[in-house]
Amino acid sequence: GRERLASGAPLQALAVNNKVSNVCAGGDGAAATERVCAAAAAALGLAGGGSAVLPSSTGVIGWRLPAEELAGEVVPAAAAELAAGGGDAFTAARAIMTTDRYPKLRSRTLK
Repeated sequence: GRERLASGAPLQALAVNNKVSNVCAGGDGAAATERVCAAAAAALGLAGGGSAVLPSSTGVIGWRLPAEELAGEVVPAAAAELAAGGGDAFTAARAIMTTDRYPKLRSRTLK
């Protein structure tokens, strides 16, 4: 995620997962993240492809990201829900809560 932000390239979506931090897990966590970002871009029809998706993970250190399950099942279902008008920032904030007692929301308007 930091590399994408530093590049200054346009971002079109966020891919946020919880419960699995995807760090110190052995294997190739970066490749797993790229797989999920590519799936999100495909499901959302993003012209920028996977590089236009900002990944973010929160959760237990040392667990591997279940990239195939996320890319094959979870991401398409989430994209379909968004397309149907479901979901909002509050729902998303609640969905990624791990040890928080309440959802945390912030916003900023850019011109």
